[in-house]
Amino acid sequence: MKVLHVVASLSRKWGGPVFVVKGLTEQLARKGIEVSIFALNRGRSSGEIVKPKGTEIRLFRQNFLSRGWTALSSKLARVLYPRSL
Repeated sequence: MKVLHVVASLSRKWGGPVFVVKGLTEQLARKGIEVSIFALNRGRSSGEIVKPKGTEIRLFRQNFLSRGWTALSSKLARVLYPRSL
């Protein structure tokens, strides 16, 4: 089984939801499930990014319009919906 989580950020500064995703993905990986996380890269240092064990992480750059919409990334959209864009 494969599980994909799509989150707005993996930065520690985003608080609770980031650590919930970390705990959830690590537990799934321990059960032998292939887990991936797609998240936005907000231009912060890699030291602020939470990196769950046993999980593939793929970061996507935000579009310059992301100030108006927090989770805007055309590259992420193309990966999630390749035929519609």
